[in-house]
Amino acid sequence: MTVASWIPQAQRISLPYVASGALILLLFGVASNHLSRFSDALPQPRELRGESTIVRFSDINCSWASDARSPACRKAAKEAIRRAGHRIRVLNRLEGTDEEEYQNLSLCKLTEPGESTWSVHKICDYPPQQHGECTFYSFGISTEYAFDRDLATRWGCSGYAFDPSTDHRSTLTDRVLFFQIGATTLSESQSEKYNWGKPWFVSSVPEIQKFFKHDQIDVLKMDCEGCEYALARDVAEHNPSFFHNVRQFTIEIHISKVWIKDSEHVHNLGLLFLQLEDAGLELMDADLEPCWTGHEAAGCDEEMVELGFPCKQLIMCQNYIFARKDERGTKWGKIR
Repeated sequence: MTVASWIPQAQRISLPYVASGALILLLFGVASNHLSRFSDALPQPRELRGESTIVRFSDINCSWASDARSPACRKAAKEAIRRAGHRIRVLNRLEGTDEEEYQNLSLCKLTEPGESTWSVHKICDYPPQQHGECTFYSFGISTEYAFDRDLATRWGCSGYAFDPSTDHRSTLTDRVLFFQIGATTLSESQSEKYNWGKPWFVSSVPEIQKFFKHDQIDVLKMDCEGCEYALARDVAEHNPSFFHNVRQFTIEIHISKVWIKDSEHVHNLGLLFLQLEDAGLELMDADLEPCWTGHEAAGCDEEMVELGFPCKQLIMCQNYIFARKDERGTKWGKIR
């Protein structure tokens, strides 16, 4: 039985979007004497790793929701897309890139938990110092959870898997729990489109972390068709220091105009790249793969192309891994 099945049917179909605090109360049946957990201060980073690189102009801070849509931050977000696009081109040795620049990259040693045929999700081979002392979140598992099973087994991690579109046992596999919840998107009506007109339960990733009271997420995996364009908004609104406490972030970005619907989607992707830079998370690998032909037929967003972001047929589903220096103190080294 999944958590969503605990809720009366009338409640399940009448809530197109529920603020995460209320949503979690509803899903988990938290008693009123536990309500205080939602008023706790947002978790602060245990360690600020060096100087912050997020763009600041006097009193403007692009990591905060109040400033994120200012003209200065819109310009900064575009420049972040340019930088990310250049890095992706170099990593894939696309036409016009410098081979010497590629050879000088410092990259982590990669591993691919589960080696799933559903989607590629590589991570840096940074196991915890002590087996079992790690936590991962996995959004968008569908019916394929080899990644989650392998990561829980190999590193002894405790896993939390999320997907509103499918039904699993609450204990997905050893050490991995399943929740029938999705991450928010910029257009909540998208969930109804793929759920026969019925709303899904969704919540922001930072507030899910807040509910579980996890100080650190060792691996955050997101593959949830559209949620990537709401993540920066949610981080800015609920916990601007969120990524400072994420060791690795693997995500699939969908570049087709089916998913990038307007300039706000472009801006939020740029803000996401800014937030990752600020937290010291660097792009270590980028797999450029084809999407469903119906989505690719919509073409590329003109603004993204103008900013130099790689987009064309057969590379519109792009899987990235962002990570920082191994916290055990070892250096990345040049891994080929």
